[in-house]
Amino acid sequence: MCRIITFFVFLMGLSTPNGSAASTLSYDVGLVSGSLGNVNYTEAHVGLNFSFLDFLVWRNSVFGRFANTTAFGLDSTLRLQQMIGDANSLALGVYGGGGYRFITAGRNAPLVEAGVLGRFGGLGLGVGIRSILNSVADSGATNDTQYMLVLTGGGVL
Repeated sequence: MCRIITFFVFLMGLSTPNGSAASTLSYDVGLVSGSLGNVNYTEAHVGLNFSFLDFLVWRNSVFGRFANTTAFGLDSTLRLQQMIGDANSLALGVYGGGGYRFITAGRNAPLVEAGVLGRFGGLGLGVGIRSILNSVADSGATNDTQYMLVLTGGGVL
């Protein structure tokens, strides 16, 4: 855990000073649909994103999972991203990365994700896919694939 914190402190040191576009704090909301072992569920996410560099984002998202049982948790991921165009007016971007999921019911497990995001002025709409690698945390467990719909707003803090 100490190594992870040291790594993120190092990345924060790489960010540009004076609030330039490369170093920002933003938020997003999203809906996720998935199934795990024949049980369908929906998740609602609220994410906080810290952009260290134009292409590197640390995202922490709290979520609630609603199915037969309700669960809550945190997804923490490090994403590489590339935007084409001006993110303040019109842009198209892709992202991908990995991280870890902490959940109150079920397994804590690593995850990987990728997606596409379009930005129109201060608003953005994106779609993506996330795979929660339960089999890494518990051999024989079923991996979980999720399909995401993400809405971002003028959410720069």
